[in-house]
Amino acid sequence: MSKKHFIPPLTYAENGNAQPHEQYFYISTPSINSVGYTIKQIGSPSSDISGFVSSTSPVEFSIGSGNSQLFVDSTTTSVVHNNKGYIIEADDVIYVSVRVLAGADGGATSAQAGALVSKGASALGKTFRAGMFTNENPRDNYLSFISVMATENNTLVNFDDLPTGILIKNYSGTLPISNILLNEGESYVVAVNANDNTINSCLLYTSPS
Repeated sequence: MSKKHFIPPLTYAENGNAQPHEQYFYISTPSINSVGYTIKQIGSPSSDISGFVSSTSPVEFSIGSGNSQLFVDSTTTSVVHNNKGYIIEADDVIYVSVRVLAGADGGATSAQAGALVSKGASALGKTFRAGMFTNENPRDNYLSFISVMATENNTLVNFDDLPTGILIKNYSGTLPISNILLNEGESYVVAVNANDNTINSCLLYTSPS
């Protein structure tokens, strides 16, 4: 529970059964009283969405589908984004989660699903580690990614402990990835396609700080 939640953008593989379809916010609170909340869309301050939630009236809010405010195309990763993702603020503590349906390109029946649960203020920190599945049978629609969003201005982000030989999408610089400057609400996504090489299909781990 938190009064402020940061939702960074997600990404997806361009091919196969991985296209984002319907996307929803779920907002709830243990409070018996109505709690006001505001969903701030990064880069669109005039598009804030406000409402109320209580313990007996949770909220399901439709974000949209496809390349919405929640998603960036994986061909646009490894750059700073200042117009994707959300910051959600409330008058009292709330829970926030995101649920996504996915499927084949062209709007076929959704065959996949995913969820993101915001940890709010308890998730704040300077050092993190992340791991992905090992892909025993890699395909070109198997994508692993890490998305970070700054919670304050002048945040420097470094991605290190990257395995030798890893191929990061849309990135041609040296490793580790260092000194990515982000202001509050800005984000950076690092993605690897499991089918690009053997290293990419194995466990990827990193510690941005």
